[in-house]
Order: sequence, then structure tokens, then C-alpha cells
Amino acid sequence: MIKSALFLLFILVPAIIIIAAIFYFRDNSPNISVTNDSRAINSILISPDVTDYSKPEPSSVPTKSVNVNTIDVIVGDMTGYHEGCLEGQPKAFSWNRQPEADNPIPPNGYNAITYWGTIYADCAGNPATNTRVQVANIKAYVLLKSTGKWKLIQSQGNIAGCYYSGDWKDTDCSFNVRNESTGQSIKPKPNMLAHFYAAGERATYDNSDVLGAFVTGEARLIVDKANLPDDTGKAKLLMDVGGDWWQSATAPYPNNAQIGLGKFKYLTGNWRNFSMVLTKESYVKPVSGEYSHTINADAIKSNWPSGL
Repeated sequence: MIKSALFLLFILVPAIIIIAAIFYFRDNSPNISVTNDSRAINSILISPDVTDYSKPEPSSVPTKSVNVNTIDVIVGDMTGYHEGCLEGQPKAFSWNRQPEADNPIPPNGYNAITYWGTIYADCAGNPATNTRVQVANIKAYVLLKSTGKWKLIQSQGNIAGCYYSGDWKDTDCSFNVRNESTGQSIKPKPNMLAHFYAAGERATYDNSDVLGAFVTGEARLIVDKANLPDDTGKAKLLMDVGGDWWQSATAPYPNNAQIGLGKFKYLTGNWRNFSMVLTKESYVKPVSGEYSHTINADAIKSNWPSGL
């Protein structure tokens, strides 16, 4: 009897107290997790930009348009391959898979320029039906021989455009453009590409003083109709920018010569930069019978003019 009492007093009761204490502190201590993942540890210590651009942010949340272009992003838009394949585009097109460099300087007698952009669905199709493409801050620069600097010659303003079949044979100019708080937005049309450009007269320059052109801008996906489900996360759309030399500010088509076109990149709910750059120094003359698809990236990087 005495032994039983001693057992309860010195063994069982302390054990019960210890167990109760463990449960108390477990339920009332701060929620601290421990990880062996060095990536998670580094994200705390270094705090880098960990934005996942493969996951679009909700388009209902306003996002400030910020120019985050770097020389690496710009040159990257003129090298390598497009991020995806383009719906309905013939494989025979010279720019079917990658950017293209055509005319770094304007032909004789050409003294105007305009930027443009093109939006394609992925070759597997675009399932999103309530999505628009918002474009902003599109600008065109020319490189001047007289100063060695880029000169801003055209800013976005209003845009115009048409829809075309993937092979550019069929045209529909009932272009759906909407003004936004920043820039404008374009409603894609099923089974058609959307080609946009600056509305109004083109910008002009002194033909003898131009050594190159640079077009750059930003774009993202937004909701078309707020009362319908947001399907921007399902969108499979790609965009690029480029530019044309024209004989004059008002010359009719086809009095133009393509400067070049940049890399087609997927659009997301986050702003992305899109660029096309070509200078006389960076232009790689194509082999006879072939097109020049890339530029001399080192020539661009090592001699990037000031003035932006």
C-alpha cells in the first residue's frame, strides 16, 4: 500500500505534470518552422527579387507600370529563339522561330519611322476569351551619327491596327482598342493575329544622320469584362515589337522597309518589356540567299549609346 502511494507521488504525478506542460507549450508557443532548404534560407538573408513571372498576378490588382529594361533584356530580345510557336504562321517565314534584323539604316529617300507590335496566339491555341492585352510606354528612338546618342522620336500616344490571319493574307480592321489608365488595351480575335502601330502621322528624321533604331515598350494581360470570370491565367498569347522605315510621314503602303522585329514572348498578368534594336554597327550581313536573324550582341553591349 505504502509502495503504491510512493509510486503515485514520485513517478506518476511528475509524469502527468511533464506531459501537461508539453501540451501547453506546444499550443501556446510561436509558430516557427524550420527548413533545410538553402533556397528558403537565402531568400531570407539576401532578399532577392523572387517574382515568379510564370504565375500571372491577379489582373484586378492595379500594378504600376515601371520601366525595368536592362541591356541584357534588350539584347536578349534580339537573340535566341521565340518563347513559343505562333498560330497559323507558315514555317517558311524567315522570322518563324527567332528575331530578325533587316534594315539597320533607312534606305535612300526614306525619312519617317513608326513602331509597331504583333500579338499571336500560341500555335496550340488560346483558350482565354475574357482577356485583353494592355500595352504602354512604347517608344521609338533613332541613333544619330551627329551626336552618337539615341534620340526619342516617337512615343505611344494612341494606337491603331488590324487583325490578320497567321499568314497575313486575310484582314479584318474592326480593331478592338480600349483606353486604360496606362496606355491602351487590345482584344485578341480568335484565329487571327493582332497587329498594332502608332495612330496618326509617323515620326520624321534626317536620313543622312541615322545609324540605327530602337523600339521598346511594356505589355501585360488584363480582364476584358469585369462581370465575367478572370481567365488571364489561361491565356496563351505572345507579343513582339518592331519598326518600319517609311518614305514619308504619310506615304501609303507599301512604301516601307522593315527595320527588324524582336523576340516573341509570352504575355502574363505582370508587366514585361519587349524590345527591338538594330544599328549599323551590330548588323550581321546575311549570307547570300538567307536572312539575318540575329545581331552582333557584343557590338550592342559594348557600345550602348547614352541618351535614353
